[in-house]
Amino acid sequence: MRPAEAAEVGTLIFEQAEQRPLTDDVRNRIAARAAVLRLESLTPRLLSLARDPIHPSSYYFAADAGGQPMLLHVAQAAAPTSSVFPKPLLIGRMRHANGPEMIINAMPFGPGDRRNIEKFAGCVDTAFLPRPQGSRPAIAVERDLPDAFEMFRAIWKKTGRNLAAVRATAGGYYAAVWAAIRSGWREGYSAGVEMVITRESVDGAKETIRSAPGFARFALDISELGESGLEIAGQMHEFIRQTRSARKMGRSFDFEICLGDVGVQRAGEALEWLKSRDHAAQLLAARRDQLEELAEATRPHQCGLSVSGSPENTPEMLQAVNRATLGRFLYKWPGPLSELPAIAEHLLA
Repeated sequence: MRPAEAAEVGTLIFEQAEQRPLTDDVRNRIAARAAVLRLESLTPRLLSLARDPIHPSSYYFAADAGGQPMLLHVAQAAAPTSSVFPKPLLIGRMRHANGPEMIINAMPFGPGDRRNIEKFAGCVDTAFLPRPQGSRPAIAVERDLPDAFEMFRAIWKKTGRNLAAVRATAGGYYAAVWAAIRSGWREGYSAGVEMVITRESVDGAKETIRSAPGFARFALDISELGESGLEIAGQMHEFIRQTRSARKMGRSFDFEICLGDVGVQRAGEALEWLKSRDHAAQLLAARRDQLEELAEATRPHQCGLSVSGSPENTPEMLQAVNRATLGRFLYKWPGPLSELPAIAEHLLA
């Protein structure tokens, strides 16, 4: 990375953001002006731009330099050293044109740089942390996440609806947050981890929760546990709550359960059992042929339906999901991102 190019971007940031609120309009304006700089060694991701929470003349943004993803820190020379990232790599101390003298530092910021991702999302800009889905509809994807957030942005601009959700393994939690940061997606998204629970897998599921308690949705398939399934689901719900509390995370998260092939009465009884013990489920997994009847069971419990999608789903099937659930659903899409806009159109019809 050429320090002079980083200084050009830094000068733009100070010209447009200093002494004013850092809004999305400001970020878009900076990004548009940076696009004409003809940078060769640096590709800034300026929608990720965030101000240091303590030192106002200090900024962070994601970038690619030399083919490597980085987090750049640009600060006025008089600003104190960042307390969030105490040992950054110094890129340079310089002045560009008539701008202020600035210091530019860099930190590794790839999808595997967990500590730096956690610090940025937890200390600098918490808007990038996953949030519970709540009552809104959502489409969960599990591949090409940086591109997925761009697709969600296009859908949001066209429809005014935020459908963003992510499915990930425990190790994929940080990659999901990283993708949201790089895309500058602050509108909120749900990130969930899914676990099949058997008597032998309980300890492994707890380790998964410990490794990434920041997920906003925890989905448990308890269909193999029989009569003991609800009891174990309640214990797991309490474990999630305690783990998040110990890490000083919010109490709110979505709890999804899969009961397997059950009827309306059994589903309603299960949801009531969990709710009465303060372990209420926000989502119940349902097959396509169960939608109508399970929607009746979930509605009195303010619980939505989670539906596994398929490339074979027709527009009529997608519209049926929205109609049966009254718009409270999580649609898990396993196919190509290019089909997301069409899927969203039919799900919202």
